[in-house]
Amino acid sequence: MQRRELSFVELVEGAIAAGDNATKLSHDARILIGRNRPATALALGIASLEEWGKSFQLIVCANMVTQGIPIEWNEFWESLYNHRPKQFLASVLDMILFGKEAVDLMMRTVVLRDLEDLRAEALYVDLVKSGWRHPRMINRRWAWEILDACESISDEMGVSLRKVDALRVAKEAAAPPDEDGKLAIQTMQRNFIDAAQAADRKLLQLQETFLGPQARAG
Repeated sequence: MQRRELSFVELVEGAIAAGDNATKLSHDARILIGRNRPATALALGIASLEEWGKSFQLIVCANMVTQGIPIEWNEFWESLYNHRPKQFLASVLDMILFGKEAVDLMMRTVVLRDLEDLRAEALYVDLVKSGWRHPRMINRRWAWEILDACESISDEMGVSLRKVDALRVAKEAAAPPDEDGKLAIQTMQRNFIDAAQAADRKLLQLQETFLGPQARAG
């Protein structure tokens, strides 16, 4: 695709399309895990999260356009076609929506940075030290962890190609927040902080598991 500046309308259309696709991917993942195919469900779940990260990026940029905030378009396109930034943005969206309940996805995208490895394990046969690894060996708990995140975001965001959803998203992206919107933003900020604190605690627990208790400052 040609890399260029995008208009407000183009950004909103892209955000809606990506959100609609993310929801469909999460639904397909749910069907597959119900048919005892957790590896393929995991791969689709990761793709769904990346589409939510893309949608989030596009809607934020649409709001920036309406507020007259400059966008670094080269950086925009680089992140749009890179898996890890979209995974990170999906994690941020998850934290904003669900607070400390989103800590597992945050750990994977920010600390462990292992979603790309999980995707490869879910899709490909590979030779490891113990022999040939098959996708059927994937940990089913990982699949449910990712599926829970992408389904929760899809249910909360409620984005589809229906006209009513398109109009709602465009209106939300174009307008500065009213009082209710400001309260919602405050709640999102609080959720983000709660998630970050929960991630810090979980990381400390992991460190103590492998390295023993760590000294606390003060």
